[in-house]
Parts: sequence; C-alpha cells; structure tokens
Amino acid sequence: MKKISEIIEVFLNVKINRKRVYDLFNRKIDEYVHMNIKVLQEEILSGNIEFSGVIHYDEEFLWIKHQPYVRLTVG
Repeated sequence: MKKISEIIEVFLNVKINRKRVYDLFNRKIDEYVHMNIKVLQEEILSGNIEFSGVIHYDEEFLWIKHQPYVRLTVG
C-alpha cells in the first residue's frame, strides 16, 4: 500500500497514510464481494439457478495486472 499512497501523492498532490489506503481498499473489496454474493443469492431465490445434491465451493482472492479478482469454484 505504500506505493499506492506514493502514487496518490504524486498525481493528486495529497498525502495519505498507507494504513488509510489499506483500510479503504479492504472495505471496497468487502463491498464488491458482498454485492456479488447478493446477486447470486437473488438468482438462486428467483429460481434461475437450480441445484441438486451437495454443493461445495471455494474462493480465492487474486491480483491480475494490478486488479483485484475473486475466483469462485463451485462443485
């Protein structure tokens, strides 16, 4: 997060503590994950997705080309 705070300082001429950047980033990631979970829940409840048997899932948080991604595996 130190480099991100340095980039913000250079481009926006604003000093921001790297802990603050870290906290804001994590909050946005949590909001994004929660939003996608809500969309999936709505799809299931509306009957657009049907399941049978036992469902297992796993999630993995990734960085691809400096962008955060979440990989969800359902089996």
